[in-house]
Amino acid sequence: MALTIIHLGGSVHRLNKAIEVYRQHPGAFIIISSESNTQQCVDKLKAAGIPSSDYVFDFNAWNTITNFTATYNYIRKRGTKTLFVVTDKFHMPRSMAIAKVVYLFTGVKLVACESLEGDLNRKEKKAQVRGAMISAALWKFFGYSPGRNSPAYRARIDDIRAEKARAQLIAPVTTGPQPFPCYKGTAPSALPWKTFPLTMIIVPRKWKPFLMPCKSSCTKGP
Repeated sequence: MALTIIHLGGSVHRLNKAIEVYRQHPGAFIIISSESNTQQCVDKLKAAGIPSSDYVFDFNAWNTITNFTATYNYIRKRGTKTLFVVTDKFHMPRSMAIAKVVYLFTGVKLVACESLEGDLNRKEKKAQVRGAMISAALWKFFGYSPGRNSPAYRARIDDIRAEKARAQLIAPVTTGPQPFPCYKGTAPSALPWKTFPLTMIIVPRKWKPFLMPCKSSCTKGP
């Protein structure tokens, strides 16, 4: 049974929890999604005695939703049956809400693994969770993801590209067809009409600048 641990980028201390889960489940594989300090992560992994064959860095995500959608193909191709989701306690409700939509109908078991090293009093609003679920559903059923007009994309893309370049010198990094930013062909439902213009009619006008239909030109990561 393939076991995969996904470390959601945002705080390097989350890796301590990922290492703890790894030790509890021999044979598990760690995916570190768009973390900001590769060198610190590699140092932690080496200190824990985890070989480079048991982890990989992915730099195709720029927010929580894309943490899951950008790694979906990679995780599924590994034959993953159980996915351990590692993030901070405050971030877990939104993360699991997204994960449940992304992995709907796949048979993958999702396990929440909270890191208790961050701000334990911090909480996200329910509206954030609901909004994230809607965005995940747009990806799941229509193949849409936030595109190049997304404020989050513009704010993070340069940092992500720079960190990926550094990471490639010291650690294993995902390669191959990891489309960015719209992840063409990764939507599990892959409905043949997902790029049909009428699907955009159901999306409020104020959201349209932040959504982009998948196009064949979206083939390279940051």
